[in-house]
Amino acid sequence: MSNFVLVDLGTHAKFIYEQLLSKGIIVRFGGIWNLPGHIRVSVGKEVENSAFIQELNEILHLRM
Repeated sequence: MSNFVLVDLGTHAKFIYEQLLSKGIIVRFGGIWNLPGHIRVSVGKEVENSAFIQELNEILHLRM
């Protein structure tokens, strides 16, 4: 049981991490745990989770 999820974003994880931070979404880059393709996302309030999902979707659509 934990209050976070580990998200596998592949080779673009560091870029996505930096983009989220620039938008005020605070996550942790998995590289510090030798997981450079992942970010760690804390489970928050519904509004916080929704903001994360919205920003992640926008970033992913820019990359595709």
